[in-house]
Amino acid sequence: ATGALPLSHALDFARRNWRALATHHLGFALLSFSSYGASAWLPSMFQRVHGWDIATFGFVYGIIVFVGSSAGAIAGGVFADALARRGHLDSKVRVGWLAAMAWLPFGIAFPLVENGIIAMALVAPAAFLSAMPFGVAPAAIQEITPNNLRGQISSIYLFVINLIGLAIGPIVIALFTDYVFDEARFGASGIRWSMLTTTTFAHVVAALLLGRGLVEFRRVRACSPRP
Repeated sequence: ATGALPLSHALDFARRNWRALATHHLGFALLSFSSYGASAWLPSMFQRVHGWDIATFGFVYGIIVFVGSSAGAIAGGVFADALARRGHLDSKVRVGWLAAMAWLPFGIAFPLVENGIIAMALVAPAAFLSAMPFGVAPAAIQEITPNNLRGQISSIYLFVINLIGLAIGPIVIALFTDYVFDEARFGASGIRWSMLTTTTFAHVVAALLLGRGLVEFRRVRACSPRP
């Protein structure tokens, strides 16, 4: 069919391929949850735990985001293309899966170290790896979705990732800091424990979802007509 299709066709496609789409959407949304949540509260963590002033933090972290996160997003696409040339039909989802696992040593370490400079040095590779899935995640949807359904299926993905990542991510860390790792028991260090707990959990579950989704994505991709 040519031209736009009604929403019912998009929902039918989503129903028939719900495993591939659910693992993709939720897996990448949890990576977004971790990335946006941590970015929102990193200034407070470095201020409370390491005594950094906001201006110093903003200058250093701004350079890391400008250079490291930008490089990470580009590297994710380059890596996915290299995997695709080797015959991986799931190359873009695979990049997200590998990045989720590679992030763990750095993401677990930086809230725990006592030295602020070392903590920031660990934030740099964590930021690089966090940005790797940002480009490949929406591109993966285009590979399994018929041309005239791509806008609708992509809008569902954007709704899920923004709801879980941008809307819920920062709030959950704040709630954990206020009610689980509260100041009365943990002092100023409560924020580091809430960040550690929420982001690590998000990455572990994301890795499990994306790892499971590789099989489903390959199945749908193999049945999808090439544009």
